[in-house]
Amino acid sequence: MRSERSRAAPWLAFLLAAGLGACCDDCETVGGGSGPVEAVTVSADGTVLIVGETLDVHAMSFIGRGAVTATKTATWHVEPPEVARMARPGTLIGLASGTVTVVAELDGVRSDPLEITVLHAPPPGPGGGEDD
Repeated sequence: MRSERSRAAPWLAFLLAAGLGACCDDCETVGGGSGPVEAVTVSADGTVLIVGETLDVHAMSFIGRGAVTATKTATWHVEPPEVARMARPGTLIGLASGTVTVVAELDGVRSDPLEITVLHAPPPGPGGGEDD
């Protein structure tokens, strides 16, 4: 029977890596282990993006023995590219209204798609214009 500590270790590694994903420029392994990439997940700082603005996206890969690697060096796939594209690795920029799917790929393993809605900024309401 597994101890409470051994059951919590993979979740602890995941939570630690989630915090590292926002600040890591390249890659850092948490929780030990090595080997081929077994799975990739992608997350974002939100699910709505305004045209002309940016949104940070994060990829994490899971490798041998439950280790987690936070990375921005993944290959990013954004469809359709006329709605949004990567301004730089890990940063999505909105181009037109619509919905895009974002997929991260590392060592040939792809994440499940993440949907992001891209909207035009709403016009200023009454009294919200610069001429007021």
